[in-house]
Amino acid sequence: MSPDVLAAAYLKQYRTGADEDSWAFEEVLEVCGELQAGLALTLRLLELAADDTELAYVAAGPVEDLLKWHGKAAAAAFEKAAAQSEKVRRALSAVWLNQGHEAFAQWKRLMDMYYPGEFNWRSAGSRRTEP
Repeated sequence: MSPDVLAAAYLKQYRTGADEDSWAFEEVLEVCGELQAGLALTLRLLELAADDTELAYVAAGPVEDLLKWHGKAAAAAFEKAAAQSEKVRRALSAVWLNQGHEAFAQWKRLMDMYYPGEFNWRSAGSRRTEP
């Protein structure tokens, strides 16, 4: 299945809640098990996100999954993408990581760079209220 078809179905299911597209959630989860395929799909989802709520939905799903499952390699890939995309930067600001995650230090550095002073690092894992 093409990433475009899967991304469209994933966002359609979020937008409409339609049961006929609920398969897309599991399929996205499965694709994210492999870094490169998951990254390509997730970047496409972010590109297609129509507003901040959709960015936050993708951030809380595939973006977080990639960072948690693939650690520093995923963080490096997202850092490169964030340099080119405001949507990627905003999505990264909506993920929830804590100091126990391998990608935390890289993610924290990006958040401090793009959103200085907006995070409360005393409660590690705190996220901004708006993506």
